Amino acid sequence: MKTFQQIREQAINRVFGNFIKDEDGRVHYDMSSIPEEEWILFVAVMELMRGGLEYQEVLGRAREKAEGNLKEDINRFYSRLRTEYRSGKRYSFKEWISILRELMDELD
Repeated sequence: MKTFQQIREQAINRVFGNFIKDEDGRVHYDMSSIPEEEWILFVAVMELMRGGLEYQEVLGRAREKAEGNLKEDINRFYSRLRTEYRSGKRYSFKEWISILRELMDELD
């Protein structure tokens, strides 16, 4: 019966080909022992992973930029609303609606 270590090494050998461990514990693979069809699959998987990482990076930068713009807009909205409210001027309901409409337009 095979031990877990033997089964593990057999699986690694099947996936990565022949390998040699040196005295430092590092592993060196014999790339020529890997079948060509497995290389094609490996390259395809790596391209998918790289594409996904690039997409996540671009998406993260776009999200940060959008959040920064939104924070600035909301701060400007609150500031102007606070200024209008604390001015002490009496507004009718219709005037308040027009002020809020202008402020909401600034958010867009």
